[in-house]
Amino acid sequence: MTPQPNSPYINDLLVLNVRDAVEAARFMVGAQSCHLQIAPDLVYAASRLSLTGLSVLVEPVATALTDADGTQCPDIMRLALPKGSPTDRLDIGVIIRAADGPPFALMKRERVPTGWAKQETLKGLSHIKAIMMQQFEALALGPALVATPMLRLCSLIRELDDQAVSHAVYGLLRVLAKEQPNRLETMAMRICGLTSSAQPCLEEREIVLGPVTLDLLDRAGIGRTSGQLAFVPEAGDCSRPAAVRAPSNLAPFAQIRVLEETFDVAEDENRGQLWFRKAGSTGEWVALAAGFADGWAPIAAEILGQTRDILRDYGLMHMIRRRDLPTDEIAEAYELDGVIWWLRNGEAGSEARLDDGEWCRLDLELDLPGKVRALQALFVLDAGVEDRLSDQAHDWVRRMARAVQVMPFVAIAAE
Repeated sequence: MTPQPNSPYINDLLVLNVRDAVEAARFMVGAQSCHLQIAPDLVYAASRLSLTGLSVLVEPVATALTDADGTQCPDIMRLALPKGSPTDRLDIGVIIRAADGPPFALMKRERVPTGWAKQETLKGLSHIKAIMMQQFEALALGPALVATPMLRLCSLIRELDDQAVSHAVYGLLRVLAKEQPNRLETMAMRICGLTSSAQPCLEEREIVLGPVTLDLLDRAGIGRTSGQLAFVPEAGDCSRPAAVRAPSNLAPFAQIRVLEETFDVAEDENRGQLWFRKAGSTGEWVALAAGFADGWAPIAAEILGQTRDILRDYGLMHMIRRRDLPTDEIAEAYELDGVIWWLRNGEAGSEARLDDGEWCRLDLELDLPGKVRALQALFVLDAGVEDRLSDQAHDWVRRMARAVQVMPFVAIAAE
């Protein structure tokens, strides 16, 4: 769909401003044609720019260009022409860059009449260049352009009602604005399917906005970065205290049992916030992003995600021992999600290989149960298996959570 002038999407307004500035510059210098070369970091905007009718090329823009006489030039310069070109026409280039940053784009004006560089024309072209720089700076911000003011608005709304904005929405805005989401917001985003991370300790991995979320950003007109948007927490983040402290007067009102484990659940009645801890424990309460409105299955799934190594549990339950595979070696074969690997005890310790790979030595504990040791070997052999299994593992947890048992809390139950 061609961007429209009255479009409510900020990206459409920006690319239309770029298109109009490019056309204004073309008419100002009398060029017969023009091309726009944009940096790879702005590749997500290339299709929108092309829809406006511009000729767009995605390619790194040189930080400095060479004039026709071979000298280094400022941001507006003549470009060398092929031999045999008409002598009454020339090509010019205009680099669009921020004051202290790399170039965003290069405008190429082709077949410009000689004598175009009058003082008035150069001044006008400089103003158009400044307008384009502002538009490209906004495009380079991507989702942060909209997310940053929306995050401020949500913060002001939360001052009036701290439950008015969900943890998932607030966390997503924080990620888009390149701020650190807290643990509650991170978990809420994962429950909604906005982010993915294979590890239960969320601070150990980046928070990744996958294709589904990026598509939502496109449909909302917020924009995206090139490829997946990943937010990597700061080093040492696991030692950071939780953003929300447990009230001192929490008391359990229910117990839930899931995957042979039982947990106490309490509610902060002033905030409507749910908290949990292992049944009978006197340890710290842990906040939940899910609430009564989500239902007990999502609550149980979140508790499992915070208390278990989901990927390990999924792998141990679904991996199979392949006794049917022929071999002339003393080795064991395993399979998980279509991946087959072999494990054996060598003279120097454990050795493993993928089905079509070479044997390599691994530093595995020999006294571990066989399947646990085999799964560890797979994670070392295949670096991408964790990401590939992440979605299946979390779907499995949600299925397991449907069997949750909910019971009223009574004091004797905790003894």
